[in-house]
Amino acid sequence: KAEEYLQIALEANEAMPERDLAEPFLIDIYENLAFVYFKKNSHEQGHAYAKKALDSISKIYGENDVRSVALLRDLAYSFYGHEKFDDALIYAKKLNDTLKKTPEADKNEVTQSLVLIGKIYTKKNDSSTAVEYGQKALKVCSESGHDLYWLEQIHSLLGTALFIGGKEVEGLKHFEEAAELCEESGDKSGN
Repeated sequence: KAEEYLQIALEANEAMPERDLAEPFLIDIYENLAFVYFKKNSHEQGHAYAKKALDSISKIYGENDVRSVALLRDLAYSFYGHEKFDDALIYAKKLNDTLKKTPEADKNEVTQSLVLIGKIYTKKNDSSTAVEYGQKALKVCSESGHDLYWLEQIHSLLGTALFIGGKEVEGLKHFEEAAELCEESGDKSGN
C-alpha cells in the first residue's frame, strides 16, 4: 500500500505548477519510494528514485548536504551487494566526502564509509588501496573512542586486503586481532 500512496503523492506533486514549492515534498517522496523499492528487492527502481532524491537535494540544499547521507549509503551498499563495484565506489566516495564536510557527522559513519570503500577496493583486487582506506578507517576509529565492532571490521578488511596482496603473515595478524575483538565484544558470529 505504501508504494501505491507514494505514487499518488508523486503524481500530485509533480503536477504542481509551483515546482519550487513542490520540490522539498518530492525529495521525501523519492526517498520513501527508494526505500520501499530497496526493501522489495527492486533495486533498479530504488536506484532511480534515490538518484532523483539526490539530484533534488543537491539542487535545493547543495552537493554535500547531510540529507543525502542515508541515500548515498543505501546506494553504495545496494550496488556493492549486486557486485557493481564501480557504481558502489562512486557512491561510497560521495558518502565519505559528504560526511567529511558535515561537522555533525558521526565518526562511526565516517569509519563505516571508509571500511566500505576498502572492501570495494578489495573486491576490485586493489589491495594496496584497500589497505590505505583500512588505515584511514583505523585512524578515525581510534580518534573517536575505539568502537569494538568497527575495529573488528577494520582488522578483517586489513587482513583480507593484505592476504590478497600477498602479505599473508601480516594479514593473518589482522585476522587474529579481528577474532580477539569479536571475543571481547561477545560477537560469536565471526564477522
